[in-house]
Amino acid sequence: MVNIELPYNSYDEFIRDISYKVVVIRGTKEHDDINSDDPLLLPLKDQMVNYWKLPIGLIEAFNEVCTNNVAFYTYEIDLRSLKILSPCPVAGLTVPRITQVSLGLSKYSPYTKMLNYYILNLRDKGIINRLKEYIFFQYDPEIKSKANQISILEVIPILFIWGLGILINGLPNLTL
Repeated sequence: MVNIELPYNSYDEFIRDISYKVVVIRGTKEHDDINSDDPLLLPLKDQMVNYWKLPIGLIEAFNEVCTNNVAFYTYEIDLRSLKILSPCPVAGLTVPRITQVSLGLSKYSPYTKMLNYYILNLRDKGIINRLKEYIFFQYDPEIKSKANQISILEVIPILFIWGLGILINGLPNLTL
């Protein structure tokens, strides 16, 4: 495991440090978020790289972080999923922001009320937050999977059934 020391400890310190440019993936929700009127993300708009110089994919964005003096604004899920593929060690900085997820339904869908009820119920009980923290891309590169070893004794019943099927299939073709 590599410990990474960031030159700042919080989002406010990062905003004050103007030596870093910000990149996002071109044309994504993150790009729209920074260009919105959100007062929390407004300082990032000034630090963002020109639109046509923005990366168009996650791997390209991570390569830009490794080669240039830039910060990559993305969701934690993307950071976790590509942290293992990044050519250099990366660290995340939490932005105190709530993100939304949506589900599209057709107009006058009979499922709308039911889904709203259960989603609000799960959110009120904190289950949605626990699922976000627990399920989404929990990957620990330190845990390496071992290949499972199978002995011939475990395979014999399957081979017996397979051979029996071939034998039974060949019986009608036999002439006496």
